[in-house]
Amino acid sequence: MRPPSSPSLALTRRRFSLGLGAALAFSTSARAIVPERYTSLMRRVMGLHWRGRLRFDADFIEGGEFISQLDMDFSLDANWDFTGKMVEKMQWGDTIYSGLSAIWGNCWVIGNEAGLSITRMRNISGDTLPNNFAWGTSTGDFRFHNDTDRPGHFIIQGVMRSDRDGTISKVTMIDV
Repeated sequence: MRPPSSPSLALTRRRFSLGLGAALAFSTSARAIVPERYTSLMRRVMGLHWRGRLRFDADFIEGGEFISQLDMDFSLDANWDFTGKMVEKMQWGDTIYSGLSAIWGNCWVIGNEAGLSITRMRNISGDTLPNNFAWGTSTGDFRFHNDTDRPGHFIIQGVMRSDRDGTISKVTMIDV
């Protein structure tokens, strides 16, 4: 166990609280909000490949919940801003559809919480979706947590809000 003064993402899934009230919008460089003692840890975490699921309530889906797979990768700059890519895969009937998006945002540490915010997204490419559906864009806020089931690994949990209709999706990803 690390002493309290060392960098740690000692947050657990049990401490996670969902809510957009903590959404962060930074107008200055994120460098000011990543304390020096967290820099190597944040660079390590942001350099990992992330895979997980996006979920939201949906009346148009049997079972009432839409679920898709997400993969994310980030490239962090010296000011704690990132560019990245997100691949979303969803199954509709027997067909799996895939879409690629570019993402931009920043990572941060506030108190004992570390996270990232996706502030912009742009669709790059994607399979044509059925039933007049289309790929959308979102913004999001996420917190990093230690993965208690896999020591030395991490979890990202948070929410994404659709730019099109405001739908809020819950996202959970692990480093792979």
